Amino acid sequence: MKEVFVCDTDGGNLRKITDSTTSCVEPGWMPDGESVVYTRYNLSGTDVCQTMLDPWRTRRLTSFPGMNVGASVHPNGNFLALVMSVDRQVELYVKSVNGREKRRLTSSKAVEASPCWSRDGQSICFVSDQSGRPKPCVVPANGGSIQTLPTLGSEAVTPNWSPDN
Repeated sequence: MKEVFVCDTDGGNLRKITDSTTSCVEPGWMPDGESVVYTRYNLSGTDVCQTMLDPWRTRRLTSFPGMNVGASVHPNGNFLALVMSVDRQVELYVKSVNGREKRRLTSSKAVEASPCWSRDGQSICFVSDQSGRPKPCVVPANGGSIQTLPTLGSEAVTPNWSPDN
């Protein structure tokens, strides 16, 4: 079983923020620094959850059938980019944090993973194996043409944006 912990930058004040009978992985901070979003495994798949630190409470942000993983929070804190298998196909979605509204951004037999928002929230970088190997791709946050980014080596995973985009 894996749990999510938070601590000070020096490692002090270690605090477990999940208490699950299954694994909790892929944590990320909400922009306000007041809560953490993560993937929680359950008996029928995975959910994305949010734990507020003060007062401590947890809520599910996704509960669609199948896989709901890898959530990245929009810079304004109102949307998630995540990978779901709602239609029995692993695809990239944008979902509102406080509702069930979702928008599918990809539609292929490729597997998507590891989404992350651009600093301005206008684009999402993610990994796709569309070309046969994992490669970083960028798509506008409201949908549109997907651009595969050039990389060195045979595989590239877990993208992130630099401060200068």
